[in-house]
Amino acid sequence: MGSKPRTVPFEKWEGACEDDTYIRITSHMMKHPAYVGLSASSKELYLYLKDWAGFKNDEVKYSSELASLFMTRNTYYRARDELISKGFIYWLNKPTSQDGKRKRTTGTKYKREASLFRFVDTWWSGIQYAVPQEKDNL
Repeated sequence: MGSKPRTVPFEKWEGACEDDTYIRITSHMMKHPAYVGLSASSKELYLYLKDWAGFKNDEVKYSSELASLFMTRNTYYRARDELISKGFIYWLNKPTSQDGKRKRTTGTKYKREASLFRFVDTWWSGIQYAVPQEKDNL
């Protein structure tokens, strides 16, 4: 997966592989109160989501199974929910029932699939729970 390949090799103090990839995050985001206020687990999950998405992808399929390699499921759920509520990601395929409440997806009745997230920019404006525009309108 990874992000954008580098044309300039990394220094040894940056990692063991000189031809590794990097994750793109801006200085503006790192210094913004919305990002600074995130928990350490949410920041870590955000970086993993960015890495898994690859360079220039605004959507990523990710599951608690992948996250369980570096955090507990409960920590993943808290971090995911924080990223959603603070406007960093939007959950595109969240299973909901007719009344809008969360639908359980366990058992044989429902197919379990990885969650589909879109990176959104509402974190900088303070707008929370914003629905992203369609890709064609961006």
